[in-house]
Order: sequence, then C-alpha cells, then structure tokens
Amino acid sequence: MDVLQSLFNPQKMCAIQQIPLSVIDHEDSWMWKFDSKGIYTLKSGYKYQYNQLPRAPTLTKDLWRYVWKLELPAKVLNFLWQALSNILPICMNLIHRYVAISGLCLVCNHEPETVLHCLITYPFARDCWVTSNVG
Repeated sequence: MDVLQSLFNPQKMCAIQQIPLSVIDHEDSWMWKFDSKGIYTLKSGYKYQYNQLPRAPTLTKDLWRYVWKLELPAKVLNFLWQALSNILPICMNLIHRYVAISGLCLVCNHEPETVLHCLITYPFARDCWVTSNVG
C-alpha cells in the first residue's frame, strides 16, 4: 500500500485496488500472443512482422490459375508473372531499390516508367494492342 500511495493519487490507487487478482496460485510467465503455443520463435516473429506490412491489392488465386494454365512459352509466362507481380526492372521499380536514375520513361520522357505505361499506355504499346486480335 505504501508503494501505491507513493506512486499514484488516491483516485488511481482506488482503481488499482479494484483490479481482480487471479485465484490460481502459480507464477506468471512470458507468453507470445502471436503463436498458438505462446512461444516466441524466429518464424512466429517473422510471420507477425510480415502480416503487419501494408499490402497492395493481391491478384486472386483464380487469376493465377488461369495465367499458369495458358499454353504459352515458358519465357512468356515468366514475363507475364513478372509484369503482374510488378517486379520488372523498370525505372520506378529500380528507384524503389535505391538506384539513382530518373523515373521517366527512357523512350518518351513524358510519363513515369511503370509496368502500366510500358505495356499499355505508351503510344507504341497502345497501337500494338489496338492492331492485335487481342484488342
């Protein structure tokens, strides 16, 4: 009681005294609440940190199943996977990896070089899509 009186005002001391104590007589122990067994492991710590990262909208499993079932050469499927995962070595992705370059498209110098720009909005790419039978 002396410790409580020395640290807290009477109102807080009263609130602290009203906290119910456990009736089970055992020692406290450390528990990691992000693991089902309560034990911290590097894996559980990594999983927790990974789940805290902000996520961009992910592509659905159905889309990935569709992509991988396409009858295309492996190098085309790999390119498609890189484009959909936004990991092509384009200017904007290189900047995110701290490469000191301009973010503008190296060909048109008008827009940032993104996957969308390279494959769809760049005038030559747009013309290719329009003239193809893909549409």
